[in-house]
Amino acid sequence: MIAARKVLIYEGQRSGCWWYRMHQPAKALQETNDMFVGYTTGLDPEPMQTWVDKADAIYSMMLENEKFLDWMADEQKNGRKMFFDYDDDPFNVSPFNPAYEKRGLKEVSFTGEDGKFLGEWRDGHGGFNLKENEARAETFIRALKQCDLMTTPSKYLADKFSKYSRNVKVIKNMIDLRVWKPLPLLKDDKVRIIYQGGWSHYKDWQIIKRPLKKIMEKHKNVILIIMGQTYEGILKEFPQDRIERVDWVDVEAYPFLFRSLNGDIGLCPLEKSEFNLCKSELKWQEYGALEIPAVCSNFGPYQIAVDHESTGFLADNEDEWFEYLNALILGKNLRAEIGKQARCRIENYYDLHRSQGLYVDAFRSGFGVELAVA
Repeated sequence: MIAARKVLIYEGQRSGCWWYRMHQPAKALQETNDMFVGYTTGLDPEPMQTWVDKADAIYSMMLENEKFLDWMADEQKNGRKMFFDYDDDPFNVSPFNPAYEKRGLKEVSFTGEDGKFLGEWRDGHGGFNLKENEARAETFIRALKQCDLMTTPSKYLADKFSKYSRNVKVIKNMIDLRVWKPLPLLKDDKVRIIYQGGWSHYKDWQIIKRPLKKIMEKHKNVILIIMGQTYEGILKEFPQDRIERVDWVDVEAYPFLFRSLNGDIGLCPLEKSEFNLCKSELKWQEYGALEIPAVCSNFGPYQIAVDHESTGFLADNEDEWFEYLNALILGKNLRAEIGKQARCRIENYYDLHRSQGLYVDAFRSGFGVELAVA
């Protein structure tokens, strides 16, 4: 019986990815299902052996740690199962992403529009080591082949992992609607356009910089709020007195800070690339949970998740980005309607506390027991 099977969540680095893919589901499972043992952290497996001995499976994101894989191979010989989760394409990282230092598999140089040299990833310089990165990629493939279950939020990514792993399940990023809910904040005559993201989204910003600049020139009541990486080179042409920069906070405080920003419109730009096909619609989910209408690139995860002009807007080009942002700025009622419909979609399809069957079903498959979740 499944009740006799126990899963230990082995957590890694504290990050947004860890929060959504490991910690948050673990806490929800602990409330609702007796197949959950607990969760623990640390790269050295020996101190956690007591925890491991209580479990029938280990669920982790440690796909690139050779020591961990060797240890788990020994545990698998003792009948323990190994479950993994991953939410990016490790074989096709953009060179604009800082993660390229550890995952990039070729040298790259950068030049500006004027042909001026901007920088490079060169083997043996600045921590970039092709031999180590190739070994890391091989370790990742070993983990895919060795595991009993692989979970990921993207069907596109699942298809990639299925080339190596015999059991891959798609589990979307879920939203804890007990936390992600609108605050009854007072509104004024300002319209706050909000964005959050890190360095890896530099190319995405190239899509919106011109239409967003035109929007701020046309509408003097627009405030741009950016949480995380601010891309000062792009923003230098924007009106600085109408830009609010917000630093990252701990992942546990992040939704509470986000709610307090009083956003009116969300931005979800996404460059058309193979790497971004593996992305999830999480940004749109966060906006939608707070009833903030979003304009998204008509590509990849947003193209699938968003109903155009119902739960958001899908833009194909700069003219459409300007058109949809302009309509939302002028239409207070439109913002409210799109935001409410987005929230309704999140409640129906992305509610963490209504999705535990997805995890239970995936874990059952890892134990060799298939069960379709209705």
